Amino acid sequence: MKNSHPFQQEATYQATRETTERAVSITPEAYTNPEFFEIEKKQVFQRNWVSAGPADRVKNPGDIMIAEVGGQSILITRDEEHQLQAFYNVCRHRGTRLCAGDGAVQKHIICPYHGWGYNLRGECVGTPLFDKGANRRAIQLHDISHLEAFDKKDYHLFPVRVQQWGLLIFVCLDETAPTLTEHVGDLPQRLANHRLDEWVTIGERTYEIDCNWKLLFENAIEYYHLPWVHPRLAKTSRIADHHRWQGNGMYCGICTSPVTATDDSGWLTMPNISGLTDVEDNSGYFFGLFPNVIIFIMPSHAFVIRALPVSPTRTVETAWLMSHPECVENVSASAIDEVMEFWHEVNLEDVGICQKVQQGLSSEPYKGGRLCYHFEEPVHRFQNMIIDAMVGRRHIPIGDSLEQSA
Repeated sequence: MKNSHPFQQEATYQATRETTERAVSITPEAYTNPEFFEIEKKQVFQRNWVSAGPADRVKNPGDIMIAEVGGQSILITRDEEHQLQAFYNVCRHRGTRLCAGDGAVQKHIICPYHGWGYNLRGECVGTPLFDKGANRRAIQLHDISHLEAFDKKDYHLFPVRVQQWGLLIFVCLDETAPTLTEHVGDLPQRLANHRLDEWVTIGERTYEIDCNWKLLFENAIEYYHLPWVHPRLAKTSRIADHHRWQGNGMYCGICTSPVTATDDSGWLTMPNISGLTDVEDNSGYFFGLFPNVIIFIMPSHAFVIRALPVSPTRTVETAWLMSHPECVENVSASAIDEVMEFWHEVNLEDVGICQKVQQGLSSEPYKGGRLCYHFEEPVHRFQNMIIDAMVGRRHIPIGDSLEQSA
């Protein structure tokens, strides 16, 4: 059966499906329309791998991380064998939310309503006063002889696909989606020397923003706006030193090489990680991993943003400053704060301009604008990923080879 809603039909996006040299940006309704937002929640977020947060948040057995994915609350933990596990955050008894937020448990996840318990593999191991595991007094008070058909094994928490790549944990609600390996594509090869799976969180900020989440993603993957929006950043990440940086996989991005050292750099207060090539030792990689995580990787640290959609015109960003332990081993807290403040300043500049874009998108005559091929090809790539998801097309784009993007 064909999709009946115009937002799920190819004809709606014909102008954006053109080649980059001819393409017009996606319809403004993608950023303002409540119906688009509801369809997007299912087609984009419930059918793809979505970042839950930094991997070091679930480092030990019993660590709990809660993530919202496509309007669903997901519980992520590690079991006693250190294997990642993820489940819908709902008790199998009466549907109670199991965990209100991040934290840690010893061996069991206990429902706050009636005390049903689950081990770290999601198996139901406790149903107080409900089965023949109840004490004698409970059996005397409540005849449970007729519950022979009840078996805790039938009440496992609802599982969710979960996997780590690099410094992040990802979950996927759709069993038919491609693997995370296919989703991230050649990123592991491109960033192998950074050893991202060893990095830890050293700072965090939250931003409440009056714009659609896609505007924040698009802004992060193009450098056309640099001279006007980021005068300080443009000194160390010069527009002339940028180039497209994207290959096979669900990501879009750019690279700055070389990163220019100045007295106003802000991000150069920590030592670089060992083992990088000469090029990597002086390059910054700025990319968005579909659908909503933005990653800026420098030789000494990364600034990672997850854009959580709240409404068509409202987004909550969580930003993490991350680094390899060897880069922060002998670095003062004030030096780390300086790096965080630098990125905070940059991000506030991006937030400000994206909110202005959101305001402008409500202008009645505006139906989309011509994309600038040289600077906005990653935006075109991302918007076509959105269109693919909306129309139900599974497609992982290819791109430049590793040699072309060096």
